Amino acid sequence: IGSPSISSARVSVEVWGGGTESVSVSTSNNSAENVYVGSLTVNGEPWTSPVIPRSTLTAPGGCRLHFSMSRVPKSGIC
Repeated sequence: IGSPSISSARVSVEVWGGGTESVSVSTSNNSAENVYVGSLTVNGEPWTSPVIPRSTLTAPGGCRLHFSMSRVPKSGIC
């Protein structure tokens, strides 16, 4: 999972079997200097895996990703 270059976005993702769900992406401390992911939450829960399963992204009710950016790399983050 890389660092987002946006402050916020909303994307529609197709769900297997039809329909769509919304994926919302937001950031804090995002700047040209803060290029490392300091922490990531998925639906409000801490996330440390380097991947997010499609089933999480397309869960009923949508998915919220929040990236907190940092100037220095942190181990154990994505």
